[in-house]
Amino acid sequence: MDRLRGTQATLEAAQTQAGIAAEALAVQKAAAAEHLATTQQLEAAAQAAKAAVAAQVATNQKAQATAQSALAQHQAEEAELATEMASIEGQIQARIAAQKAAEEATAKKAAEEAAAKKAAEEAAAKQAADEAAAKKAAEEAAQTSQSGGGETSAPASEPTTAPPAGGGSGGGGSSSARSFFHAPLAGTLHVSSPFGARIDPISHVWASHSGVDFRAACGTPVLASEDGVVASRFYSNVFGNYLILDHGKIAGNYWSTGYAHLSRFAVSVGEHVSRGEVIGYSGTTGRSTGCHLHYNAFKNGVNVNGRPLVGA
Repeated sequence: MDRLRGTQATLEAAQTQAGIAAEALAVQKAAAAEHLATTQQLEAAAQAAKAAVAAQVATNQKAQATAQSALAQHQAEEAELATEMASIEGQIQARIAAQKAAEEATAKKAAEEAAAKKAAEEAAAKQAADEAAAKKAAEEAAQTSQSGGGETSAPASEPTTAPPAGGGSGGGGSSSARSFFHAPLAGTLHVSSPFGARIDPISHVWASHSGVDFRAACGTPVLASEDGVVASRFYSNVFGNYLILDHGKIAGNYWSTGYAHLSRFAVSVGEHVSRGEVIGYSGTTGRSTGCHLHYNAFKNGVNVNGRPLVGA
């Protein structure tokens, strides 16, 4: 019995230890399961964060590519504008050079004609003087022979011949210099975009603006700034329907004006126009965000700010 009781006690102690071990194992299993869940949650969060980072990187790359594309397009447009403006200035300067050459040829011809006329007048005057002197000598000789060598009195009058005033050339007709050109639009002028640096309305970056934009509803009559000749009219991706007037020499400088984005023209190349005459109608052709008049002024073939030239 004693041995039985001892064995029973040992068995009970072992069972107690087994229970304790089972409880510890259950705790460990629960902890392991919780750790596994936490690990899985962390891994899922890491994957989500990784996906979010990848998405953000893709978005940034797309935005960068869009920005680079927009910048490349803006640079291409600026290069096209620079090329267009350089071509326009070159054509105007070529016409000015031709006009100067014609003026110099005309002046040279006039000077040659004046010199020839002066030489002919001087020759005629010399011939007249020689003839008068010969006539006088003949008269004196006749009087001497009639008086037998006596004292002769001086003739009552002696013809005198003086060369003509040899005229200076008439002062070259001076142009009627005005303080301002005629406004290219009727009524009060409203500037929608100034000449020079500005935020480009299409690319939204700082850029140089080659002219001054005046607010004008579609179809508004556009007026010639000054008497002149329609030097050219054409269509370009930059300026749309574009018209250039050459005004010749005014107050010592050669002037031209340009009118861009027109909806249509009202005059033809080679046609002479008067100050304030309708030459076209405003529009939004070419690189434009809405109807307006883009106005250029060229002084001696170089693009300048036209705003101060068209009055208040």
